[in-house]
Amino acid sequence: MPIKILFVYIVILASFSVGVGLRAQEKTTSSVSQGFSTDSQVKLSTLSERFEIGEQLIVTVRVGTFNYGEVFAVVSEDGLYTSVEELIAVLDFPINRFSDEAFLLKGWFIAENKTFEMRLFDTPSAEGVGEVIIEGQRELIRANQYMEIAGERLVNFDVVGAWFGLSLSFDQERLSVNAIASTPLPAQSKLKREKQNVSDRGHLIPKHPNFDFGYFARSHQMFDASVSSVYRNDKINSFYSVVGIQDVAGLSTRFFARGTDDDLLQSANINFQRQSLEGNLLGPLNATTIEFGDIRPTRVAGVTGGESIGININNQKLGQAYDFEFTNITGVIQEGWDVELYQNGVLTRKELNTSGGQYEFLDVPLFGQLNIFDIIKYGPQGQVEKERVERNLDNQTFSQVPRYNVSLTRSNSALLTDNNANSEEQDWFLSGAYSYTFLNWLSTNFSHNINVSDSTGLYSVGATARLSPRLLSSVSYKYVDKDQQALSLSFQSRLYDQFVNLNYSRNFKANNAYNDALGFKMAGNIFQGDLGRLSYSNDYLANKSSTGDYTQRIGNTLTWSSRFGFLSHSYSQISERNGDIRDVFKTGGITFGGARGKFNTRFNANYEFSEEDDELVWRGAEASFNYEFYNDLSTQFKASRAFESKVNNYQFSLQWMQPSYALFGSVSHNSNNDTTVSLNARFSMSETPFGKGYITSGRALTNNALVAVRLFEDVNQNFVFDEGDRPIPEVKIKAEQLARTAVSDNEGIAILEGIASFKQTDLNVDLSSLDDPYLMQSTINTSLTPRSGLLTLINYPFVQGIEFEGELSGKSTKEDKPIALKNAVIEIYRSNGELAKTVKTEFDGYFYSGVMLPDTYKIRVAEDYQLRNDIKVDQDIIIKANKAGSFVPDVQIVAQLSDTEQSYQPFLSVFSTEGTAKAYINMFRFRYRSYALADKLRLHHSILENKYYVGFDAFKDQDLAEEFCERNKPLIPSCKVRKDKFQIVAQATIN
Repeated sequence: MPIKILFVYIVILASFSVGVGLRAQEKTTSSVSQGFSTDSQVKLSTLSERFEIGEQLIVTVRVGTFNYGEVFAVVSEDGLYTSVEELIAVLDFPINRFSDEAFLLKGWFIAENKTFEMRLFDTPSAEGVGEVIIEGQRELIRANQYMEIAGERLVNFDVVGAWFGLSLSFDQERLSVNAIASTPLPAQSKLKREKQNVSDRGHLIPKHPNFDFGYFARSHQMFDASVSSVYRNDKINSFYSVVGIQDVAGLSTRFFARGTDDDLLQSANINFQRQSLEGNLLGPLNATTIEFGDIRPTRVAGVTGGESIGININNQKLGQAYDFEFTNITGVIQEGWDVELYQNGVLTRKELNTSGGQYEFLDVPLFGQLNIFDIIKYGPQGQVEKERVERNLDNQTFSQVPRYNVSLTRSNSALLTDNNANSEEQDWFLSGAYSYTFLNWLSTNFSHNINVSDSTGLYSVGATARLSPRLLSSVSYKYVDKDQQALSLSFQSRLYDQFVNLNYSRNFKANNAYNDALGFKMAGNIFQGDLGRLSYSNDYLANKSSTGDYTQRIGNTLTWSSRFGFLSHSYSQISERNGDIRDVFKTGGITFGGARGKFNTRFNANYEFSEEDDELVWRGAEASFNYEFYNDLSTQFKASRAFESKVNNYQFSLQWMQPSYALFGSVSHNSNNDTTVSLNARFSMSETPFGKGYITSGRALTNNALVAVRLFEDVNQNFVFDEGDRPIPEVKIKAEQLARTAVSDNEGIAILEGIASFKQTDLNVDLSSLDDPYLMQSTINTSLTPRSGLLTLINYPFVQGIEFEGELSGKSTKEDKPIALKNAVIEIYRSNGELAKTVKTEFDGYFYSGVMLPDTYKIRVAEDYQLRNDIKVDQDIIIKANKAGSFVPDVQIVAQLSDTEQSYQPFLSVFSTEGTAKAYINMFRFRYRSYALADKLRLHHSILENKYYVGFDAFKDQDLAEEFCERNKPLIPSCKVRKDKFQIVAQATIN
């Protein structure tokens, strides 16, 4: 065997064996055992390579399999920084803020002997900006471990994690900080006991009410257009294509047209559609989609038919356009782009030099559970665009809702153009697919494709069983007629993060003839780390007939990808035998891409092995070099060679990208002295409802939704943008779950492009980007579930906020001078009775409302605070601040204090929180339940100290209090005496 053939076989066998061997031998790490997948885990210190420095994130803290909550974090060169106070609150540690003037945290975590104390120095020194003391061990907080942003005190996340015994990593897909605790956290045990079901993606669930986008008699017209002119052989040819979409008479109407200067309407189609997330179309049919015009028929037996005239009705879940075991991944793409499809991180398909305005990956097989598809698009000038699509086969296959998808189509037909097909070739076909799940693990399906004119057709019945969380098995039977039948069986699983698919089928033919097919596919990651990822895909297919003829195919793809570039090699070997004729075809290809700064390069080459002497022969190669001069101007040089014809082709091109259009020009020359000059313009437009007439874009609009957000200061407070209202520019708004952001222009309009259809997302305004800190959003935030081709306008009015401030003091009948009540809870209610917020008084009784919406407010001292501190406030205070920008000063609240006397109390212990003090009392009473003394414990809150004392009834005389401690010292040796003011109900006795 020649050395080159042996090398290719070694590559294939190595990726087969290494892919399984490494994963099978790999030890289960602690992160996996706690519920994490390591595929998307990175160190926090590397986040500056993935996010912008200074980017603010809301990340979910996950420990084990549980989501604890969200915290604010900021990306820096050294990693991720977060608020220590927020993280402590999320982890539910009994650590509290002890000082209002200085930053001081004290308490314990996990166990009471794990004491914790953190303080920030008033004056930072060269040694550090603060210190932590954990179990008596002091550690300085260095200047490079600390930052302040918008009043938030942030510390390096890894440093904070080390304090509490947490090893941290960052999950790029879930946007979460995953922690492995050296000692199980108390909240972990609590969550397990309560058997709470916490979603891995809980933080991605929209929180705001949904905006109803609806259907319209006429919506705003939206279209994408491309115009090209080509000079070749002293002749100029022109081409155009246009896609348009808008609502007409309550239907989403999409049309496509393409033509040349010789044939203005070379091809065209039109489609009408209505969809419903609630599935309430056509009454009892509960349809989610009604579609007619030029459509694709229902996919039957894993095969997608061609576009033709017809109607389709189905109740499949929107945004999950796939059926049993197969899916289509399609989208809009510019001419000449390359597209790669990664399934679960593995390169499975690619299209080079696309044309026709879209890419199509049809009938892509699905693996069990979640399938994540990454679509990476490479432009001719080095542009890189990425999309992500998820398909959860388990959710669709084992849905408890009966599903149907039915279409009636006329083959070889189109509404707007004539394809010159004879009427005999234009048959009507009724296609349908139906599924139903039993017992949550067994899904049945039935499908048909019937020729209505003669009742011939294809029928298929099958079932899929979930044998285990990682193993799916399916069986199906297909019938055409008595001479054409087929039985197939398949298994698919995920083992050590390797995806495996095994299938077998037998086709029964006339005269007892048959054909057997055996297929096997395996794909996964061999290695993944900071340097990159090595993935593979292997497939094997063998077909053998009862006559002895056979076809056998072996395929392999091996890909190395990193942030520096990627290298991919694919190989295919097809062996055929037909009677006495035997043929073997061996082909392969290499693709390489890399980028450095503004320079980008790609290289493609394909080869085959000759049939005569089995020697490797290169068939063709292409190399492209791109350089971006400016953000909107880039150039490319491309060279290719066809080795068989010995023709070289050279192309120089220039692209000018603008926000509203893109211009692309190129000059090509080959070794036959043929010269071609081409110019292409691509742009998208949409009507607008906000006075601009049209907006234009350099990216396709019709395949996704378009959301316009208008931000303005509502001067007259009528919630409508009208004369006198001020547009607010330079404000950042984000579609949270879709990671789309936009900034408002001088007219207060922010345009969010590329919003996925039927994907609900929250719209949140970055309040820190407002030009006036006193502006407040006067409407609640919203979420929306848009659909492709629809421009949705959301108004976000803002008003100048109001403020008020005041003091809370207490006065008793025995005291002439009132005393300030600190740390008192003040509740602020709106005019409709809704609690707006709570604030706490400062050390001198001062309280401040903060910036609030204009309204009439009622303020009161919290009832539980009044009860715990034995005070009383006779009436609520009314604050009238209905005018925007109002400030109400010097609000006075006077509480009536209970009469007290200075006395002496025997006490056992002092605590900073009421909860801890009560827990101490319960423990004492349980331990000394046989003693009468256990029932005499009292809890006293010292308002001035804001501490909780556990002790007994107070004595007027100090000697009596000390005698009480002395008499009971054998039982309570920690008894001490303190002086304070107490309300004396009855004189305490020594007994």
